[in-house]
Amino acid sequence: MSVKEILDNVGNMLTDVKSAEYGSPEEAFQRIATYWTTYLDHKGMLNAKSPLGITCNDVAMMMVLFKVAREEFVHKPDNLYDIIGYATLAEVMAENKGE
Repeated sequence: MSVKEILDNVGNMLTDVKSAEYGSPEEAFQRIATYWTTYLDHKGMLNAKSPLGITCNDVAMMMVLFKVAREEFVHKPDNLYDIIGYATLAEVMAENKGE
């Protein structure tokens, strides 16, 4: 598969498939951030460095790491496509918030 085909597939997944299944990435990542923050706070794992908890960008970066861990175990194209997708979403969200 060519680079263009891979990027087209990832782009279609981000704009069509996933949004239809889970809502906009920003909304989905905000829900995840809220749940993860609540969980970590309950476990006493948040500290003064992160008083606001996990951000949408944190979710994107941790999902990249999740996919890296899976790829380390066994190669699947889906892992690499998702890494591209999560990194892309992190950039889009950063641009939308001026980060």
